[in-house]
Amino acid sequence: MGTEAVRQAEEIILEDERLTADLEDAEASVLLRWAISAARQAAGVGLEGGAGREAIAEAVQPVRRVARAINDLVSSYCDMAPGEFLSQLLALVELARRLPPAEAAPSADSGDNPARQAPPSCF
Repeated sequence: MGTEAVRQAEEIILEDERLTADLEDAEASVLLRWAISAARQAAGVGLEGGAGREAIAEAVQPVRRVARAINDLVSSYCDMAPGEFLSQLLALVELARRLPPAEAAPSADSGDNPARQAPPSCF
């Protein structure tokens, strides 16, 4: 995938404020890094060199859908019963499994890895 297509995939993610609308800055940063990496990968799968913005946007749409679902789940975490949270989390995992593998995710030792941080406080 060419440099221009990578730039367009990144722009599509960064321009969509709905992806991080309900997140704090640190959470939004982690999610955006993941989404940009996944968007680069998604835009590179099955697209010809020189693909237009519309084709790139279509390829990146599943990444945006997952990122919005993450935003929504994190923002409503404190208002959910544990079973409801688990059900929505599993549905989100299923959505994410359909995406092409991202180039790189935060490492397990990274301070930016949300799995290594405490869950949001609901008090």
